[in-house]
Amino acid sequence: MNSLNGIILGIFSLMLLGTTSLFGQSFEVLKECEEMPLFPSDKYEDDMTYEEKSLISQKTLIEHIFTSIRYPAKARENKIQGTVIVEFIITKEGFVKDAHLTKTIGGGCDEESLRMINELNETVGPWIPGRQDGKAVNVEYKFPFRFKME
Repeated sequence: MNSLNGIILGIFSLMLLGTTSLFGQSFEVLKECEEMPLFPSDKYEDDMTYEEKSLISQKTLIEHIFTSIRYPAKARENKIQGTVIVEFIITKEGFVKDAHLTKTIGGGCDEESLRMINELNETVGPWIPGRQDGKAVNVEYKFPFRFKME
């Protein structure tokens, strides 16, 4: 935990419904659905409920971020603290797409937060897609990264 350098992450929040464009194609993106996407984990068991898997998903995502994120030196030198929010889509295939910043604080914190989300496809692989009416769907997330000096 010493490598966290005072970074505190909040649990990601969800939004409602929209349409977005990816590579020139328009597709529906839900901001809520019956079963939200689940972060990859080897702790899931077949007999678990969705709610149990959801708790493991949230914990595993936060642990992954905690062990991988770095407090930027420029932000530390300039005592920059605050919350960066990254919005992204988990596709119906389970991949992170269209990550972008919706709240910034500078000092390299914005870039570090975006890096963490953009690297999820390579570092952990596909998520279990969200489901609505029994079908896989595209789901939009917002994830807050809170940078705080110790």
